[in-house]
Amino acid sequence: MPIRVARRTPGISSYSLTGSTQVGQHIGAEAGRHLKKVVLELGGSDPFIVLEDADLEFTAKGAVAGRMLTTGQSCIASKRFIVVAPVAEAFARVVRGEPIALPGAAASTRAVAIGLAVRAAGDGTAVTM
Repeated sequence: MPIRVARRTPGISSYSLTGSTQVGQHIGAEAGRHLKKVVLELGGSDPFIVLEDADLEFTAKGAVAGRMLTTGQSCIASKRFIVVAPVAEAFARVVRGEPIALPGAAASTRAVAIGLAVRAAGDGTAVTM
């Protein structure tokens, strides 16, 4: 298992997993045994549901913004869309027409709206989350 290699590798100081609860339990236990930092995003994700009475313009804006949250690199980014049949085609048409005006820039620039999800490391370098 890769975790066994990771715990014996001096340069690895933390674990990060997006996956099943079963694997997360194993990784969490290993991280605790070896005093390593751990970030676990476990289980499924809730769907983005669109019903017949939805304001399609407003909902489409939320759908696009929710999917583009940290370029889709977030566990809370919208992933599964369930749209009831009577409004499915109209919703898809509105979403396709929704402009994605998200300025890209270096991660160190506060004006950035799209790009890699990063945090500053202790030495000031950028580390992907």
